[in-house]
Parts: sequence; structure tokens; C-alpha cells
Amino acid sequence: MDAPRPGAIPFTYWTVSDNHAEPTEGGVIEEALLTIYVNGQELATAAQYGANLIVVVVDNGAYGTIRMHQEREYPGRVSATTLVNPDFAMLGAAYGGWSAKVETTAQFIAALTEAKERTGLRLIHVRTDLERIAASGATISALRARAKA
Repeated sequence: MDAPRPGAIPFTYWTVSDNHAEPTEGGVIEEALLTIYVNGQELATAAQYGANLIVVVVDNGAYGTIRMHQEREYPGRVSATTLVNPDFAMLGAAYGGWSAKVETTAQFIAALTEAKERTGLRLIHVRTDLERIAASGATISALRARAKA
């Protein structure tokens, strides 16, 4: 499995292994950060009902796709896309789950491996660099340079 990549709207999202599928296989659901902020009680509900799930929060500290469009159309004029996010690993632990915070692909692989060896609520908070704004490889620096050309 590849490490999470940037490009979601916003960049942070949840991945959930659904324990209502076959007992040995889980489905995968991805939801945007907006869902976490509007419906953050999903972790509480998962903990309350003993859901067996893995949550991966990929966090670049911004509404990534919106920021990418801002940089393309108005280079350097950032408006209302920067986020001050909580420590999602601590949030997962506050709900009684296992959690980890990672910043590299190697750390992510190790955390995902450990998470798969456990059951119940498991949350991995992946911090990424905003510079690499899209899975396509687009960077903020390149968008700004292209606009000046």
C-alpha cells in the first residue's frame, strides 16, 4: 500500500476499515476533513459501538485543492485556506483508541503495520508538507513560477 498522497479537498481525510463487511476483509471509505470538523462525533460513535476501524488523517494544514487554485490564479495571495489543526493522534487516544503521528513514508508504513496488528479504534495522523500540493507532483513553488513566466 502506498503512503497517503496530497490532493484531497481538503487535504486531510479519513480512511475507515468497515467492520460490517466480511470479518476478514474491510471496506474503505474516504471522507474529507470538512466531515471531521462538521461531524467529528464519528470517532465518538465508533468508540461507543466498539467499531473495528483504522482512521488515517492526512494533514497538510490547509484546504489543499482550494489553495492550489489560489496559487494558480493569484500566486502568493493566500486567503482563508490555512488551518490550525488539532493533534489528531491525541484525539484518537482521547476516545480510547491506539494512535500514532507520522511524517515520513517509513513511519507511515510502520504505523500502518502496527495498526493492522491491533483491533478497535486505530488512528494514524500523517503530517505532510503543503509545498507538494497535489498527487500529480504540483508544488506551490512551481505554480508561482509558472504564473510569473
